[in-house]
Amino acid sequence: MEKDRTSKIGQDFTLSSLLRFALPGLMTHMTSRIFETLDEPVTVDDAPDATELPPIKGDISFDDVCFAYEEDKPVLNHVS
Repeated sequence: MEKDRTSKIGQDFTLSSLLRFALPGLMTHMTSRIFETLDEPVTVDDAPDATELPPIKGDISFDDVCFAYEEDKPVLNHVS
């Protein structure tokens, strides 16, 4: 019993250490990739007769939003 508890504490410490050291680098990498994607040039041209949209004002709110690409695999589940 004592060995199981010690083993569990060691596993928790290892996971905690891993997260403490790896997570900041992972977040930096993810943020970098997001901005790389946003900085990609637009490759789609508007139609010649496209209408210019006016500036959009207002708020967006999500109230109990659910979404799935496949019926039994939700991506968003009751987001508010």
